[in-house]
Amino acid sequence: MKRIVSLTLIISLLFSSSIQASTWKYYLGLNFGWYEGVEGKVVKNTDSAWTVDVQSIGWGGCYGGQFYKKIKIRKNTKYTLKFTLKSSKMDKWVWVKIGNESGSQMVFGKWVDCKKGKSVTINETFIAKYNSDIITFAFGGDFGDRAGVTTDKDAKVRYKYAPNKKLDGRLPSDYSAEHPTTISLTNFSLSKNHYNKLSSTLIVMEKGNKKTLTLKDAKGKVKWSTNNKKVIRLTKKGKKVVIKAKKTGLATVKAKNKGKIYKCRIMVF
Repeated sequence: MKRIVSLTLIISLLFSSSIQASTWKYYLGLNFGWYEGVEGKVVKNTDSAWTVDVQSIGWGGCYGGQFYKKIKIRKNTKYTLKFTLKSSKMDKWVWVKIGNESGSQMVFGKWVDCKKGKSVTINETFIAKYNSDIITFAFGGDFGDRAGVTTDKDAKVRYKYAPNKKLDGRLPSDYSAEHPTTISLTNFSLSKNHYNKLSSTLIVMEKGNKKTLTLKDAKGKVKWSTNNKKVIRLTKKGKKVVIKAKKTGLATVKAKNKGKIYKCRIMVF
């Protein structure tokens, strides 16, 4: 029983790749009598969800209402972003952005079209082209800045990602600015994908058993090695290696090809 409990704990730690999150910071634009930004009240705020009751979505640009939080995104790393958005009383575009303030270093950008009363679930995987430290959900009135002015760099980036040039213009500006709705985010997660060309990155096997590991799409010679010959024995066959479990313990198998090293963790019980 002790061995099973320990094995379960180790596996859970090895597979834990979700980026740890915190509650969201938010901005609701002030009302200067012209419905500049969003008027509303935040009624829920957790690490994976938020809800805002909106009395007026405003006309001053999508950033007139926003939720944002610090995250750690690293260049040339693969991530999976998941979340569900819903707008209760009106069709609503929500701008999702991972990138710097000017929009010159975009990691991820997407306009999510939330039809009235229906949930939209996003599940997308991407490789980051830049480092970044923030994700923003913007849900203010119009697509452009301040009643459609789009001279700033960030607005040009948003146009690049736009499915059309109207977005919130589906409703007359004088009506949509005052339109109430409840906007909610649920099931948010941003996970780092540990990936390489090996057929497996984690193998759990019983003492005495054998497993085969393959380096996919390898070109030229593959050099196989392990850091614990007491736990496993390797029989090398070009792009493949046969692993025999000798005794209980942990080991790592390395495959070196064209200067790159690929790793697979081995657990023997």
